[in-house]
Amino acid sequence: MSKDRSRIGALSGARFEARCAWCGPVRLGREELTYHVSQSQALFEFDCPACGRLNIRPLGQTDAAALLVAGVRRSRGPSPFELLESRAGPPIGWDDIIDFHEALTGSERWGSFNDVERVAA
Repeated sequence: MSKDRSRIGALSGARFEARCAWCGPVRLGREELTYHVSQSQALFEFDCPACGRLNIRPLGQTDAAALLVAGVRRSRGPSPFELLESRAGPPIGWDDIIDFHEALTGSERWGSFNDVERVAA
């Protein structure tokens, strides 16, 4: 029993390294990490200590087990597992973005930029 307590005490000061999508590698304490598990998939999330942005990354089963042993808390809320969904079809291109923007702004109803200037005047 005392052996288990000393092992947990040693892990309480554990530090982890994660990669922020914006800042690169950052060091985190176990209280700064949260992980989600659903069937055979897992994710971890953290707020970057440098920029404050939320990062969500896929997590392997071995890594999820290591976080559990290290005392990292498991999230009880909804998990953002749509990030792990398989994607089909070609990637989105610039033409797709422009078409989507025009659909949102309704700019196709004006016909051309000159028509917009005429209506605005």
